[in-house]
Parts: sequence; C-alpha cells; structure tokens
Amino acid sequence: MCSDEDSRADIRDAGGVELLVGLLDGPSVKVAKQSCGALLNLAVEDEGKDLIRDAGAIPKVLTVGRKRRKEGFIIVRVWKWFYAQHEC
Repeated sequence: MCSDEDSRADIRDAGGVELLVGLLDGPSVKVAKQSCGALLNLAVEDEGKDLIRDAGAIPKVLTVGRKRRKEGFIIVRVWKWFYAQHEC
C-alpha cells in the first residue's frame, strides 16, 4: 500500500492512520489483516509509529488477535516482531 516515504507521508497527512485504525474494529478478518499490514508499512518511520500509537491501534490489534484466533495470532506476532525490531 505505502512503500515509499512520500506516499507514507501523504497517507499520514490525509488522516489515513485514523481510518486504518478504525477498520480494526470491523467484522471482517480480511479487512483487519489488510489494515494491520498498511499500518505496519506506515510505522516504518518514527512519525508513523507515534501516530499509530496515539490513534489507539495497539490495543485494537491485540483485540483482533484475541477475537480472531488463528488469523489474529499471526497479526499479533508480526506486530510484536516489528515493534521489537524497531525499539518502539
């Protein structure tokens, strides 16, 4: 979704983080997984990490993990790995 710095900045500036975090509350596992992936791409830069954290994404990702068992477990593992690698 957003693999270069300019695209990530445009998405952040347009309120994309808040929209993606909102999708984590939906009933679709597929949409939640896609949203998590897009948020991970946006979290490559410190500004993205801060916005994602401030938008309340982390508790929502954990909730997705608890509700969605198999798919959610994978989502949570990827997020934990990412934040461990990037010292958030």
